[in-house]
Amino acid sequence: MVEEVDLFPCAIQEAKFLKSQDRIVFCGNQLNSLSQITVVRHTEGKSVVETTCSLRGSAYCLEVCSLRDGMLLACGLNSGNGEGSIVLCNVRHDGMGYADIEVIPDGMETLMPLSPIQSSLASLAFDEYNHVLAQGRDNGVIMCNDLSTGQLIHQFKSDSTGIATLSYKHAATLICTTRSLQCPMKIYDLRMSNPEVYRVFKTDATDRTQLDAYYTAVCSHKINETVACGSSKGDILTWDLRSSGDVAASRADGVHCDKGE
Repeated sequence: MVEEVDLFPCAIQEAKFLKSQDRIVFCGNQLNSLSQITVVRHTEGKSVVETTCSLRGSAYCLEVCSLRDGMLLACGLNSGNGEGSIVLCNVRHDGMGYADIEVIPDGMETLMPLSPIQSSLASLAFDEYNHVLAQGRDNGVIMCNDLSTGQLIHQFKSDSTGIATLSYKHAATLICTTRSLQCPMKIYDLRMSNPEVYRVFKTDATDRTQLDAYYTAVCSHKINETVACGSSKGDILTWDLRSSGDVAASRADGVHCDKGE
């Protein structure tokens, strides 16, 4: 059974489980140039809004970050002039067990001693083992911050076409998909001071349907070394990382419907 939660007008951008089977956190945008983060709990057959907070700017991406001393939410916001920023929020529980969100004033600014980057945020990913938050931007830059120490660990350019998605495969192993139509996916080894690309996946030049699509979503399997990608054309491609090739192991065609169908 699908539960529908009645909220004030909000276009949901991204939703994730809040390290619980009955709590979901999502970010979305309202009609008044504000965005919001909301925690919803499903219990005893009902869904209720536990807490919500409003933010200024357009929410684009959300990540749940588990630290030794608690849990943080990282929400990526993009302003009207194309500048991306990250808001950090503490997640706490009151005496009744309900979740509460507390925005950390200037939380991310203290982790980024460099001047603001004039580019929009495209994706966030969190390495639970090393407590590192990676952010990808539309100018192709990837930045990695240690949320425990506040240190900026890496800042490098992946692709001039811009970042589409980020996802950690293992600790310090970052999967990056770009908006490049020729080389849409790379895997980085972040254990080095200068991150190295140790795997590149290219578009199959013999498949004409792939030549004008990039990957808009990526999900990796933690055990069997496979990565599934969704493309901007609605296709799903599966890569076997145990294979030495750079062409997708399998591909499922997307469903395309015309108006009226």
